[in-house]
Amino acid sequence: MENRFGMKDMVIVALLVVIIVVAAIGLRSAGRQAEEIHDIAQDVEKMQGEVQRLRDQIEQVGKELESDPDSTSALPAIIDSAPEVE
Repeated sequence: MENRFGMKDMVIVALLVVIIVVAAIGLRSAGRQAEEIHDIAQDVEKMQGEVQRLRDQIEQVGKELESDPDSTSALPAIIDSAPEVE
């Protein structure tokens, strides 16, 4: 009986294994990227909240200065309530 599994078949099986390994690595990488994107989206939401809070504080100071331009008594309280920057 002759050998039915030749060199051509070996090359095809090897290429098939390489394709499967590359696909698995690609899927794993896509999963990691999805996690990173999720983390970045959470950070952006947090920063948007901080920016809005700062805008509100600036608006509050502006209103207080409009009502009494010579008074700066509210400024220390607002500055003290601001969180520390990381």
